[in-house]
Amino acid sequence: MKDGQGRSGLWVAATNRHTAPVKISPQGSIDDWPFFTPQGDVVFLSTEGRENFVYWMKADGSGRRKIASEAVIDIQGMSPDGRWVAAGEKGQEEEEPSTATKALAVDGQSEVTICTGFCTLTWDAAGKSLYVFAAQFGHMNYVLPVEPETGLPKVPPGGIQRAEDFAAIKGLATTPDRVVSALRPGTYAFTRQNTRRNLYRVPLG
Repeated sequence: MKDGQGRSGLWVAATNRHTAPVKISPQGSIDDWPFFTPQGDVVFLSTEGRENFVYWMKADGSGRRKIASEAVIDIQGMSPDGRWVAAGEKGQEEEEPSTATKALAVDGQSEVTICTGFCTLTWDAAGKSLYVFAAQFGHMNYVLPVEPETGLPKVPPGGIQRAEDFAAIKGLATTPDRVVSALRPGTYAFTRQNTRRNLYRVPLG
């Protein structure tokens, strides 16, 4: 929620309302887009000056640390096992779009480029598939199988750079729908856009 100066901060509230909400963002920080890990910790976006960075902290606000030193545009989601957070890397110039969409290790030890440019990454709840959507690769969702050892799909070094790179991924599937959340492979929620028009008469006099 925002304070009196319009700065966004993170609070933790019990769903049973037995205790009062507690602010866990320190005074003066600007935090947003929180995700809980399976361990109950929080991964979130924090604004420093004009740039955003991915942070981690415990649910009581302690242990706050930066996951990656590179600025990002946003956080897209987190893997069900809590090992990875998806984020769009910020371009070098202010008007430049994201240079890559990456999976950042929550422990801060590594990062993997999933695709160049901007794409959206959505893990299913079972952690078995990663849905990748990017307009530059065609208007469809690519469903990539996740390797249990890494928690990520196997992609080319440097990430997916063109639509043809998907063909080399073993076990690839596709869906024409833009997936926003998924339970398991083949079971997902999606959005579709359409335009509806009608004729109206407007008096001019």
